[in-house]
Amino acid sequence: MLSQLQKSIVIVFISLLLFGCASDGPKGPPRLELSPNILVEESKIGDGYIIQLTIKNQIDSKATSAFGINNNLRELYSELITEAFERQDFEVITPEDRDPDDKVTEIEISITTLNNEIKQATLSSNIIANAAISVTAINSATVLTLNFSSTRTKEVPLKPSVEEVTELTELAIAQVIKRLSIDKKLIELRTKK
Repeated sequence: MLSQLQKSIVIVFISLLLFGCASDGPKGPPRLELSPNILVEESKIGDGYIIQLTIKNQIDSKATSAFGINNNLRELYSELITEAFERQDFEVITPEDRDPDDKVTEIEISITTLNNEIKQATLSSNIIANAAISVTAINSATVLTLNFSSTRTKEVPLKPSVEEVTELTELAIAQVIKRLSIDKKLIELRTKK
């Protein structure tokens, strides 16, 4: 027979075992929910010209980040870039909305990089967020290919919070979209008659 002490040990062991089985298991890294601000000022530079916008997510599926991202990146970038162009007085349409008689500038944007990493030191950490896109713009017979990127870094005490990583990742995206929106060659092509 088991002594009272042995019974107690068995009960504690079984309880711990059941508690461990009932848990969700090890948690992965936190995931970010991104909502970047648009850094593009209102203007009339677009003068109502039509842009046919296509967004593709070309990020390598094997690419890693310290924090994952919950957003559908194609949808997120489409919303942000559409808003940025509309702030400049461009009319943004999808290929499905295009009227064959419309004079449009076709812009295809490939999201090539969006990641974040944490480099930890003894009493601080560096957050590094990278965003990059590749752009192909076509107006009549003119084709323009450009790349835009942004790397943002921030040193924080000890371990970074989800909010700090989110903020820096959002800033990297916002900077890329601003650079896209104010590029002189692209503005010239978008407003070409």
